[in-house]
Amino acid sequence: QERPNKHISLEKIGEQYVSELLGMSFLQYSSLVPDYTGLREDAKCSMVLSMHDLMHDLARCVMGDELLLMDNGKEYNSGEGNCRYALLINCVGQTKFSYSSTKLRAMRFFNCDGIQLPLFTKSLRVLDISKCSCGKLPSSIGKLKQLKFLSATGMQHKTIPKHVMKLSKLIYLNINGSLNISTLPTSVNKLRCLLHLDLSGCSNLCSLPNSFGDLTNLLHLNLANCYDLHSLPKSFHRLGELQYLNLSRCLSLNLMVDINAVCCLTKLQYLNLSRCSSLIHLPETIRGLKDLHTLDISGCQWIEIFPKSICEITSLKFLLIQGCSPWLEKRVRESQFKNDMLALPKFIVQRAAFGMCSNISRLQSVHPAELEIECLENVTSIGEVDVVNLTYKSALSKLALAWTPAAERFVEDEDLLRKLQPPDTLKVLQIQGYMATSFASWMMNLASRLPYLVRIEMVDLPRCEYLPPFGQLQHLELLILRRILSLRKLGGEICGGNGAFRKLREFTLVKMDNLNEWITKVSANGEFMFPSLHKLEISQCPILRLNPCLPRALEWRIEASDQIIADFYHTGSSSSLVLSKMHIRSCRLLPNDWKLLQFLPDLQVLELTHCWFYELPKSIGYLTTLRSLRIDGCDSMTKLSKWLVSLSLLHELIITGCLNLVYLPAFVQKLSALEKLEINDNDALQRWCRNSDSWISENGIKNKIYFDGKLMSTKKQEDTADIDRTDVRDYRNPCDEDEYVDCFAMLELGESSRMGR
Repeated sequence: QERPNKHISLEKIGEQYVSELLGMSFLQYSSLVPDYTGLREDAKCSMVLSMHDLMHDLARCVMGDELLLMDNGKEYNSGEGNCRYALLINCVGQTKFSYSSTKLRAMRFFNCDGIQLPLFTKSLRVLDISKCSCGKLPSSIGKLKQLKFLSATGMQHKTIPKHVMKLSKLIYLNINGSLNISTLPTSVNKLRCLLHLDLSGCSNLCSLPNSFGDLTNLLHLNLANCYDLHSLPKSFHRLGELQYLNLSRCLSLNLMVDINAVCCLTKLQYLNLSRCSSLIHLPETIRGLKDLHTLDISGCQWIEIFPKSICEITSLKFLLIQGCSPWLEKRVRESQFKNDMLALPKFIVQRAAFGMCSNISRLQSVHPAELEIECLENVTSIGEVDVVNLTYKSALSKLALAWTPAAERFVEDEDLLRKLQPPDTLKVLQIQGYMATSFASWMMNLASRLPYLVRIEMVDLPRCEYLPPFGQLQHLELLILRRILSLRKLGGEICGGNGAFRKLREFTLVKMDNLNEWITKVSANGEFMFPSLHKLEISQCPILRLNPCLPRALEWRIEASDQIIADFYHTGSSSSLVLSKMHIRSCRLLPNDWKLLQFLPDLQVLELTHCWFYELPKSIGYLTTLRSLRIDGCDSMTKLSKWLVSLSLLHELIITGCLNLVYLPAFVQKLSALEKLEINDNDALQRWCRNSDSWISENGIKNKIYFDGKLMSTKKQEDTADIDRTDVRDYRNPCDEDEYVDCFAMLELGESSRMGR
């Protein structure tokens, strides 16, 4: 079809049609969660639309007998010869039609193990076999002289078949995910009408022929995830009409060379160079991309040069820099762009010069996969947020909403949060600096509004006394609560009912100064709040108590939360514990106050870091299954506890720092299972071990002691090693044997003096 206006692109016309259909409710934003498995990265940032149910019924009625549905060989159509659109499902082998239709224009095969094209399909315009497992295109496809659209993803050919090159009117070709394709035929230049070519996921594609540059009408080229593509053809700069280019994750591509060819494509509007490890600079010639709208350099963490000329591209609206170096992010934000360019995923809300409005409305036209909105206190009215419509951004999977806690507000936080409801496809939600005492209704009904959430992080909520019922989120795996200073109790309200937190794997509490109680069992039958927890981290919760028992988890990390360690727990409270690893950090309790350890019968690994005791706690003797003990930076400790003798299964003892520990007690020899004793960053203790050769030999641990990761050498070996490092072996002056002995004696005397005799 000819373009109505040569100055308006087909894409713009298509967008206008979609907007009109949305306005008339023919189309609507889909509530279905897209399956992003194996989907190319840029497709994840697309809108997902569906036809309204009533419009779908109307369309089926209007189409009448123009649609043919064939399922497993059975036809569902009352008309004869008028069919224009055919959908074939579960068809095997040769497909037989009860009649022929020369009017057939579009065919789609779904879950068919073989593709056989009837003779009457010669006028076919659209052919979609992307959902079939047949693997190869039939040779008869070359007879479809009118074909304009071909989608054949996951082909098993090693190159595009020759009969495809006969499709001279082909406009759209999609063969993404064809893993066996290693090159394209030189005859690819016969597809002169081609506008859209998708080769993404062709991971073995290593080169493009020089004739590729003859595709001068090409508008859209996707080479994402072509891991083995090592270079672009010399003719690449001739693709003068190209508007969309995706080179994401082309790991072998040498962009130090090829970036110059890319910068010659002056009509580019979208350029994706994300995660291309060879990209370490953007050339000044990038200013030639005067139509560039979106530049994605996410994950290019080695970029060292940010050209000033990029600020001169007035058309640039989106610069994606997620995963780049902090230096580059700072440089981008300090740059003086000539337009209102957005550096996503981070968006900082700013007020206009006279404070009458903010810039948040600029998010209206973006559909990112990730979005971080900061400084929400700068929103001046609810009306500004209405146009953002986060609910309809179906590509959004990660959202962070952040206020500055102490800053002045123009809009109440709860009112603003109500308008910032994300789409139900969201997987990660972070809220920070929220100052209201209660939450918007969608937050209190997360199970129905955001059912696919996997991670939630709540940070700096100083007035929050009650949390939403996170427990009913059936897919939630990670929950982080930081600095919620008004929260005093963690109990059943966070569960929202029975069967809570079935998939929660990690739970973190940080700086909850006033949290004094966590009810670890919430149901009438004594069910744990977190039945499937793998990792529990509690940091700087000084008055927190666990009632009625210890929570169930595989690994604990407790930092500066002494009340938990000091409490005495009910006998039997540990009967269902599965804890195997614990890390205790910054505990200031005296050795006799460590009650917690006696309730951890199956603990295998214990790490003690920067704890303030003069000797190991007495309760360490209860850890009879312990296999590894690591003590790091406990500088107030002067001796190891005699209770270590009870650790009959201890395989590994690692001491790092602990500068006041200068000797090992004799009972260490009773640790019969000990395989490794490692001493790091403690010169005094290492010196004591070197000078205690007889003690070490008697205890049979000579070959088990390590200093800073290396097997300890004896004092004699150290002396010999020092001699080896001298110039004796390189002594070139002739001397007799007596002179050599005198020289050796002088070296030995010097070494003895150095060691303090």
